[in-house]
Amino acid sequence: MEVYAGYLTYTDFQIGRLINYLRENNLLENTLICVMIGDNGASKEGTYEGVIEPKTNSAKEKTEADYLKANLEDIDSIGTADASANYPLGWAQAANTPFREWKQDADAEGGTHNPLIVFYPKAIKDKGGIRTQYGHVIDMLPTTLEVLGIPAPGYIRGIQQDSIQGTSLLYSFNNANAASKHIVQHYYIFGSRSIYYNGWKAEAAHYPDNVDFNFKPG
Repeated sequence: MEVYAGYLTYTDFQIGRLINYLRENNLLENTLICVMIGDNGASKEGTYEGVIEPKTNSAKEKTEADYLKANLEDIDSIGTADASANYPLGWAQAANTPFREWKQDADAEGGTHNPLIVFYPKAIKDKGGIRTQYGHVIDMLPTTLEVLGIPAPGYIRGIQQDSIQGTSLLYSFNNANAASKHIVQHYYIFGSRSIYYNGWKAEAAHYPDNVDFNFKPG
């Protein structure tokens, strides 16, 4: 999590450089910026002790103590190009609180719910306002097209484009009380699934036979 925090600090600094450039060139007021924090819920794949690959792969058939020992021996590799790390399950639970379950659980908010920040000074007058209308990642393209005032292209480089799913969120920018326009959404991964409909959600959890969800090494 320290490496994660460091990465976010670095990313924030680099985005700040872009924001400053736009501001210095009087472009910021007319720029739409959408920040989606994450692509799913926090990952449960780090087991109880956390994972440092590739070294901890050799500990998969050993005891939990051996697994932890292997991690501690290789802890300095976290954050370097020599390792791919995943935090322990406890950190995943903290990151998903107050939602239930984690990444790969399409039936629960902990697996699917992420924050969205929209910045567009020219059109958004409610500074720092909170919106509760339902939104999904597939809404980002329709939102951008409506803000720009352009139709979706029928062809790109000679390739016919499929129909666009999703609903523009522009209607909610200056109306916190507007009724949600995106009222139906399906979620699915590895058999875990749910359907959202106008404020309600039906869920069906599923755990494949070849996946260990006991959060233990191996």
